[in-house]
Parts: sequence; structure tokens; C-alpha cells
Amino acid sequence: MKKIIINGINLSTTKSVTGIPRYSREIILRLDQLFKENKVDVEYAYLKGAENAVLALSEFNHIRPVQIDSENKRLAAMITLPRYIKKQKAIGVNLSPEPLISKNQIACIHDLRPVVFSNYDSWHFKLSYRFILSVIRKTASKIVTSSNYQRDAILKILKIKDPEKVVTIYNGWEHIEQVDSDASVLSRNPTLSFQNFYYTLGSLAPHKNFKWIMEVAKRNPNQIFAIAGGKDLRNWKDDIETKELDNVIFLGYVTDAENKALMQACKAYLHPSKYEGFGIPPLEALACGAPIIISNATCLPEIYEDCAHYFDPDDYSVDLDKLVKEPVADEKKILQKCSWKRAAEQWYDLIARQD
Repeated sequence: MKKIIINGINLSTTKSVTGIPRYSREIILRLDQLFKENKVDVEYAYLKGAENAVLALSEFNHIRPVQIDSENKRLAAMITLPRYIKKQKAIGVNLSPEPLISKNQIACIHDLRPVVFSNYDSWHFKLSYRFILSVIRKTASKIVTSSNYQRDAILKILKIKDPEKVVTIYNGWEHIEQVDSDASVLSRNPTLSFQNFYYTLGSLAPHKNFKWIMEVAKRNPNQIFAIAGGKDLRNWKDDIETKELDNVIFLGYVTDAENKALMQACKAYLHPSKYEGFGIPPLEALACGAPIIISNATCLPEIYEDCAHYFDPDDYSVDLDKLVKEPVADEKKILQKCSWKRAAEQWYDLIARQD
């Protein structure tokens, strides 16, 4: 019987269900159901003493949790877990970019941002990420990524000669369906009402292009912009002048339920990023019924096709009200193309074909 071991070392020690942890959780839970229907021996390797906040061990029905005894998660991924995988003669599945030194693994590289857009990363982080990429390049039999744009970049930058080694599997959105909308965030901010504001999730990471939101807000004082983020963005950097902009509402951290309510109530969701591996928030917004106004950079046109309103991320003169009125295609085709169900099935097929 084929044996599969899923690397949950990093996931088991993470608390925030966003980005890569979100991806890992949604894929693993759906794989659990797919494996249940077939004779495959599957284990989920987690770090001893880990909280398992993102993915509780009790959520598994078929996958068997296995504890990896190590005091250091990096050493667990590089030494302890690879030894265990080799001993079990198993296939390793690595859903996050970690240095799992195990041959014949299926590994995921979500994007190459730390390599191609690295102007705010420490030298230590950049060196660490390049090491992870080198390990994956040498040990993985298959590499999964989240867009064809990233696939082409991985083939080129990692100098991979076999194009079939890198496989594109899009992200999904169904997790937003499981969230109950919490409109109290609107009542706490009386400036915001149904379809009178543009909404975005803010970040000061340079590639997320927060500057675009502020510049457009300055040029459109009659428009209201609501920005949610894990911290009050006004306190992140002194060089961003925000206090004089009465039309910008900083919401701070919002829960998944509040985020859903904001997406359901906004005129449109704004996504000005200059670099993306995929870009889940616009997909969530489409699932919530919100129009999306997004950058035409990197993979975004590939993902969202003609179901989005596009702008140049360096153009601050865009007329949002005019743009959002332009016709776009039905979002259903994007929600069908990009779903966790479909992604898990593609992962399952990829695993099933491994020897």
C-alpha cells in the first residue's frame, strides 16, 4: 500500500489562518475526505507540543496524526521528518515552502516574491528562502504553484529544464461560505453604509502597493475608502501621511466575519498589488458578491480574466466610479475555475500518480 506523509511541522505551530496556512488547511481537510474513499495510508506529521491551532487533529477522519519529537521545527523539517519519511518508504507532501530534505516529495512554491521583490526583506530571510528553493529544486519530483505566471517564473529562475515538473493548481474560496457575516463593523463605523465605500485589506509591504490607495484617496476626496489591516497602518511608517485624509477609514484588525460583511457591503473591493502568487482576497470578494477592481500586474489577469475591472498599479488618476460601471463577465466561471474542491482533487491525482 502506498504511504503518504504530509509535512505539518510549520502549520502545527502557526496560529493565523491566512495565506499559506489557509491554503494548507483547506487542501489537507479535503484530501482527508478523498483519501477516505481509497486504500491509501496517509499520515500528518506535526511537531511535538505544537498547539495545532490552524488545523486541529480532531478534524481528521482518515489521515492519522503522527508526532515528530524535536525541540526545533527547522531541524524537524530538515532532519527528523526526512529520516522518518525515508524509513517508512513514503512520499512526502510539502504544502508550504519549507526545507524538507526528502527525495521524491511533492512540494509547493506559492510564489517567488522574496527573490524578485525583496527590497524590504532582511538578508537572513532572503538567504533562508533561497536555501529552501534550492532544496525543493533538488529533491522534489513535482513542484506545485498557484498560477501559470508563477510556474513560468519558477522554471526560469530555478533553471528547471523539464516543464512537466512544475504544476499549476489554483487556490479556492469556499472557506468564506463557512463564515457568518458580522455587520457590527459597519454600525461601529457610521461613515460606512451599504455601497458608499471602497474596501481593501491593507499592508505596507511594498509589493502590496498601499501607496496607490492613499494617492487615489487624495485625488478623490468625495469617495470613502475603508482599509482593514492587522495593525493601524497610520502607525507603521512615518512617511505615509494619512491623518489629513478624512475620507480614509482605518478599521484595524477585522475578523473573518467582519471582513465578509465589508465585502458584501462595499461598492467594490480594491486590490492594487504589484506582485502576487495568486491573490485570494479578490476571490473572496467575488464569492461575497462584490465587484473587484484590481491591478493588471503579474498573475491577476490570468486568475480573474474578464470578471474584474483592471487598472495600472502606477496610475493614480483612475476614475473608480466610472471603472466599476463597466461591464464584466459573470464571476461564476472564476469561482468554478478556482475552488478548494478542484484544487484538492488535482493534488490527489498528483499524489496518486507518484511511485
